[in-house]
Amino acid sequence: MISVIIPTYNRAQTLPRAMQSVLSQDYTDIELLIVDDGSTDNTAEVVASFADPRVRYLYQENSGACRARNYGVEEAKGEYIAFQDSDDEWVQGKLSSQIKFIREQGVDMVYGVIESFNEDGSKEGTFPCEFPPVRESREALVRRMLYSGTVCTQTVLVKADAMKACHFDESMPRLQEWEWSVRFARTHDVAFQSEVCAIRYMQTDSLSRMRKTFPLALSKIFYKNIDFIQNDKALWKKWIVDVANFRFMYGYPAGKECWKAFLTTGNPKFFVKSILCLFKLEKKVGKYAN
Repeated sequence: MISVIIPTYNRAQTLPRAMQSVLSQDYTDIELLIVDDGSTDNTAEVVASFADPRVRYLYQENSGACRARNYGVEEAKGEYIAFQDSDDEWVQGKLSSQIKFIREQGVDMVYGVIESFNEDGSKEGTFPCEFPPVRESREALVRRMLYSGTVCTQTVLVKADAMKACHFDESMPRLQEWEWSVRFARTHDVAFQSEVCAIRYMQTDSLSRMRKTFPLALSKIFYKNIDFIQNDKALWKKWIVDVANFRFMYGYPAGKECWKAFLTTGNPKFFVKSILCLFKLEKKVGKYAN
């Protein structure tokens, strides 16, 4: 059986589409766990309107999507786990194709391709933009993932025992799936399936949160993987420059990162920024500092 987890918060309007895309899959041996993260709309009534014994409704006080996913993982009874978002939908055949693929590859997790659309219906893009190899060494995979996050949770099928041993980090303010996928890939076998398996609908209400929390989330991924990153010159340069720039731009303390970026690149702008940080001026001169 596959346990499918949908975390939701005040998404009663779009939730039926997401649920239906799961329940109508041609692979039917599933349980669908709707984890309501403290919604104040009619989410419970929407879930109850689905007269399908495979649906389970779970409620938690508002604690965020990561906690909701972890709650679903803890309650999951299936041999495999998949995730969907309450805004999005799966393409038909997603589960049947992935269950066959994961068994053929003999791995702990497979992930696929997602197509994204803006609220006006225009196509935002396909992710990942460039398809990675089906299989590659663990080191090569982690390096690729650190260069650019390639995993969307909506496209994942993962062995339950592996997922239960590697929960989402609930302290992450953003980029949760990027952090999780890198951490998972460092200790588990992963394969990529080059099929579109999910459709994502972009929500503008997340953009303001991204601006505020992105530098903090990026920093967390960097420091969690600094042992790996610092052993690769190109990867180190990319990360230390990005972390230094984003922290400074948004007014977060960035002195040590700017100094390391200066030592790495020799770019005088990072020397100037490190001096400004020495006097705690990031919040005054950062481009997006509040």
